[in-house]
Amino acid sequence: MNNAAEKPIVLRAVGGIGGGGTMLTEEGKEAVRLYRDLQGEHQRFIGRLEERLGNVGRLYSLLRRVTMRVSARNVFLGKVKEVRKGAVSTEVTLG
Repeated sequence: MNNAAEKPIVLRAVGGIGGGGTMLTEEGKEAVRLYRDLQGEHQRFIGRLEERLGNVGRLYSLLRRVTMRVSARNVFLGKVKEVRKGAVSTEVTLG
């Protein structure tokens, strides 16, 4: 998690006689606070949406399933213009 953050969000202590552990930094505590605020806003949004549209659970599930995630398993429309093989990966250019 620290690698993805601008500032460290957890402090780790390796094990030993007293055992190891992890503590949140002030940055980490702020990230948790912001996440909880976001979570609350999301719940209020879903509540308002359900007041207008009824149960949106099925729609929400559908939207989550059809959200495209770019990976090697996705299918892209186009003709292959170029293939460059590398030591670890291959780059394919579509036209």
